[in-house]
Amino acid sequence: MKKRSVRISLSAFTRVSYEVVVEVDEAVANSPQKLQDLANRTWDETDGGDFVDDADYWEKGTVEAELLPEGDS
Repeated sequence: MKKRSVRISLSAFTRVSYEVVVEVDEAVANSPQKLQDLANRTWDETDGGDFVDDADYWEKGTVEAELLPEGDS
């Protein structure tokens, strides 16, 4: 029986995360909009160097199989 080569390509989406604890005034603590504004400013001011892998997040990406031309392997 003749055999052929097939390329299997898989991808997955993973996540990195970063947490910081900050002290805020009561006026900020009691305002969902001000808290969200604080979170957005923190995002804008974070360069990504402190993010760590989140090993619990794993989502299926693309899953493909491609028949290779005869003679390729």
